[in-house]
Amino acid sequence: MQVTGSVFLREGFEATGTVRLHGATIGGTLDCTGGTFTNPNMEGFGLRLDQMTAGSLVWANVTVHSTTSISFRHAAVGVLADDQNSWPAQGHLLLDGFTYTRLHETAPQDPPTRLKWIRRNPNYQPQPYEQLIRVYRAAAQDREARHIAIAKQKARRTSGKLQPWQKPFHWLFGGVGYGHKPYRAIWALLAVILIGSAIYTTAQHADALAPTRNDTATANQCTSAYPCLQPLIYSIDVTLPIINFEQRTYWLPDTSTNHGTWVQYWMWASILVGWALSTLFVAAITGLIKRD
Repeated sequence: MQVTGSVFLREGFEATGTVRLHGATIGGTLDCTGGTFTNPNMEGFGLRLDQMTAGSLVWANVTVHSTTSISFRHAAVGVLADDQNSWPAQGHLLLDGFTYTRLHETAPQDPPTRLKWIRRNPNYQPQPYEQLIRVYRAAAQDREARHIAIAKQKARRTSGKLQPWQKPFHWLFGGVGYGHKPYRAIWALLAVILIGSAIYTTAQHADALAPTRNDTATANQCTSAYPCLQPLIYSIDVTLPIINFEQRTYWLPDTSTNHGTWVQYWMWASILVGWALSTLFVAAITGLIKRD
């Protein structure tokens, strides 16, 4: 069907069964304001707009029976004007391939509400998320776009579509918001450094850190003949792989003591965590982690 103007299924329009506008071309608006769509067949469609194109779609104050599905698959509209109360029930809104240029100012704009809309799609499909990301970015709403991009990756993780070997990496990348929140790695590194500083301070007072090149020096006594132990600098030296203050060159845990053994375990762990977090940070800011 080709219509140069608009199509109105509104203000008292009622349909029992399936309204099919498959492949229709509508030059103006498809307006469904106040319409009612019911299909008495269980899991039946009330409206199918598959591969339809229209200048805009108005989907407000619409009544859809609880078991009736609405399909927007591979439809394309310029402006989408909808409201939350008009959406079909969970699992009855088919959105795969649906594209729209922008959201009307009367439509829900915030990411949490739009995510509820996308999640009414029966299965995880990436396209509805990616489409909303494009719309937000076109409107210079980068923060909202990041919110949807992260939600997409979380939905993918719980969809069962990841291979077993992908799951640990996907979980790890989630720590930096899948590339959208690299600062999380910095805060985690800072936390590790501060905890390490406290641990090395305790070890210093317990003489659990021993000099590597001088038998007479102690962690508690600083002399001009040997570099002093600085717990905070020592923690930075251990945790950050790209920094070398040479504290580890001159001081190591004394494993002859029980306290020193645990300090060594912490040192090994913080080295591994430091490498992992630093790598995540670099991968996030350079775009090596796929953002969307």
